[in-house]
Amino acid sequence: MQNPETGVRMQNQRVLVTSVPHAMTGGDVLQWIVQRLWISNLEAQNLGNFIVKYGYIYPLQDPKNLILKPDSSLYRFQTPYFWPTQQWPAEDTDYAIYLAKRNIKKKGILEEYEKENYNFLNKKINYKWDFVIMQAKEQYR
Repeated sequence: MQNPETGVRMQNQRVLVTSVPHAMTGGDVLQWIVQRLWISNLEAQNLGNFIVKYGYIYPLQDPKNLILKPDSSLYRFQTPYFWPTQQWPAEDTDYAIYLAKRNIKKKGILEEYEKENYNFLNKKINYKWDFVIMQAKEQYR
């Protein structure tokens, strides 16, 4: 899908007065799926919805609505690092930031296993705990 020659057509897209680089429309994605896989529009729509829900592409204009709209809505390919098929193990710092963010959001009320992991990680990576808290606060905003 990302092949510059045979993949989905990506280009700078205009939204009002701004230009969005490396974007594609939902209609272009559906058209590509139908043409390459020789399936019906309904099947292509369902497959496109799965591609969005699993995070391979993401909507730029309505990020909470994880469906592929067959119109001029803009989408972009997700960085391969975040693809679910990569199965990267979570690093201690990433998990610590996640737990710190949950701790901020829940005002200190974490599940018991989360508290244990939070305290364990605090001891294990204490030398960069200020960074963890700073990142969690930034991401929570």
